[in-house]
Amino acid sequence: MANILIADSGSTKTDWRLLLNGGETISFETKGFNPLFTDREYISNEIKSNQRLVDLSWDVDSIRYFGAGCSSDDRRAIVVSALTDVFGAKDILVDHDMMGCAIALCQGQPGIANIIGTGSNSCYFDGSAHLVSHHGLGHILGDEASGSYFGKKLVAYFLYELMPSDLRAAFFEVFGTTKESALQHVYREPLPNVFLASHAKFLSGHRGHPFIEDLLLKGFREFIETNVQSYPEHRSVPIHFTGSIAYHFRDVVQAVLEEKGLEAGNIIQKPITGLCEYYLKS
Repeated sequence: MANILIADSGSTKTDWRLLLNGGETISFETKGFNPLFTDREYISNEIKSNQRLVDLSWDVDSIRYFGAGCSSDDRRAIVVSALTDVFGAKDILVDHDMMGCAIALCQGQPGIANIIGTGSNSCYFDGSAHLVSHHGLGHILGDEASGSYFGKKLVAYFLYELMPSDLRAAFFEVFGTTKESALQHVYREPLPNVFLASHAKFLSGHRGHPFIEDLLLKGFREFIETNVQSYPEHRSVPIHFTGSIAYHFRDVVQAVLEEKGLEAGNIIQKPITGLCEYYLKS
């Protein structure tokens, strides 16, 4: 096996794994890159800031890079050029993060692959090279069951005083939320989705409370109904998940899939885990 460098890149962080011919795996982390917002020079300089990656750059034979924003030929070319600046590999594949998610989860078989983290997205994957997706509408129109979705619900219920009193007290103690502060963050400051998603951690600390359990069930039902069940193949293939929210609430995910009569597939926290498994096998 050649030495393969695998990358799973979001807009804020990139997970790297170098799979060496002898069986050793070396892990790295850098900032994330999105060629929609960054150029070749920025990306290559950020990679070069990790000295361990630079030291091993000429040991890399192949690169498999899956990243945010890599959905068009011109953007993929930016990343390929940046990787060529750093590494000696001639065999470089760059594709978008949803393809990386599909490969990581489906492992070469047909399936529906879903990401539920800060945001949410889904696709049908044929198991080889083709995927279909009509989701990923962002935190205003979509992102069902995501961190930003649940955070928005929690903040709204708190401000509407629809949250049970015991939870309202605990929520205020953790976040100190007021109507003014919430409106400032959501409507006047950048990255409102990240602000809202930061409130999702409240769910984990209050599992077992009927209000929280009901909120989780409703959120994942909405995701399954609007995302998964929109694909004609949803009853004939496994339904896979990755992302922090899906992973930490996988018991709820599995319960909703069972309720809907759907086949549960893999549920992993990070796509890089499944990508390593796939490329080690292939």
